[in-house]
Amino acid sequence: MVDDPLSCAAQERDSKDPAGLVGMLYQRALCDLKNAAELWSSTNEGALKAPQLVSHAQAILKELQASLNLNQGGVLAANLGRLYSYLQFKLAEVASDQADDPVARINEVVGLLEALSDAWNILANESAEGPEASTLVREGVLVA
Repeated sequence: MVDDPLSCAAQERDSKDPAGLVGMLYQRALCDLKNAAELWSSTNEGALKAPQLVSHAQAILKELQASLNLNQGGVLAANLGRLYSYLQFKLAEVASDQADDPVARINEVVGLLEALSDAWNILANESAEGPEASTLVREGVLVA
């Protein structure tokens, strides 16, 4: 597997601040999806676990979407919400066996989530350095 689920769980314990929690959710979803892509074409047992990992990633995306503060986040939060909806749609296609190539769909979602995760990490790191980024993270523009 790409990442041991136990190491994914260890990442979950490392952060309690809102910015860290969002980063943790991104990382856990990425861990789940990378493992699902690897398992999808493996043994029967692996193929049975892959949909569970996709389902867990979908739940994370729903939680991220629910945490958006549309009042303070304005267009940025609304666009991020639409992106989360798109990612959930792609994963729903995989989960319902409507995707011709489930691994390609999963990898598409992984690519977009990696970009979001990288951007979030930059924003969270800069929050300690500058008031504008700090306000975005602290005041709930992207998280409730």
